[in-house]
Amino acid sequence: MDDSLHARSPAGLRSDAVRNRDALLTVARRSLAAGDDTLAMNALAKEACVGVGTAYRHFPSRQVLLEALAVDSFDKLVVEARDLTHDPDTAGALHRLIVAEIELQLDDAGLSAVLASETCACTDTMAIIGELGELTSQLLERGVREGIVSAELDADDIRHLICGTAFAVRAAGRESLDSYVRVLVNGLRP
Repeated sequence: MDDSLHARSPAGLRSDAVRNRDALLTVARRSLAAGDDTLAMNALAKEACVGVGTAYRHFPSRQVLLEALAVDSFDKLVVEARDLTHDPDTAGALHRLIVAEIELQLDDAGLSAVLASETCACTDTMAIIGELGELTSQLLERGVREGIVSAELDADDIRHLICGTAFAVRAAGRESLDSYVRVLVNGLRP
């Protein structure tokens, strides 16, 4: 991991650099929404009307670009997870966290790709995934103490299960969300 890589826009960028970065993110987001997950930098740069060198300066790899695309969704997810750790209804909180994470993945293919990845390219993405994992662990530990969650599951297991469920819902259609989440939640029980 290169400590100089960040998913968030670095402070102090010139206004033209901010515009270029935003244009690249807009084009990449549109590309993902259309089902094209290749994120070919040459094509993105051309459509964003910036040079390829500019594109690579902002996003030296596909992973860095995906992490930048997902940062807003990660922020929403962490805020939701923080709130849910204070909810006294552990089962309900876990259910709502799972639904929120799946829904965000359905709306943001970049988030889905980053969560499914085993590594991060950016330091800020690693930090936010770590915080999300810690918040998920807090809910899981409460669930284990209350006898509603199997002790053999950890936050990484839940992340993988949620990613798989999001993939399945994407393939089957949103109308399958409730039934798939029900199956997932039932599978968490001891």
